[in-house]
Amino acid sequence: MEKEQREFIKKRFRTIIDAQNMSDSKLSIKMGQSSQYLNQITNGRKLPSLDGLYAFCETCNITLKEFFDDSQEYPLQYKKLLPYLNKLTPEELQDIVSIIKRIANNK
Repeated sequence: MEKEQREFIKKRFRTIIDAQNMSDSKLSIKMGQSSQYLNQITNGRKLPSLDGLYAFCETCNITLKEFFDDSQEYPLQYKKLLPYLNKLTPEELQDIVSIIKRIANNK
């Protein structure tokens, strides 16, 4: 596997773990894995098995598609917004889009 792809998986695991707001060891327990397993992945020494990747995604409440979709840098945070966004009117959604654009352009 190319170094770039390995780096993507390593970085994606770390981003999603950090978004869970829990320690690696707690997350690994929820997954049914050892903390060493996640540590090896987030340090780039090991790649997850397909079963391990699926367990990670299931534990983190994301799909495999969301894991690999690099256009969604923070899939967990996006998911948290959806229930609220679905309650808004089209005009309110446009206001939210304008606010987000303004914030993003100031960076």
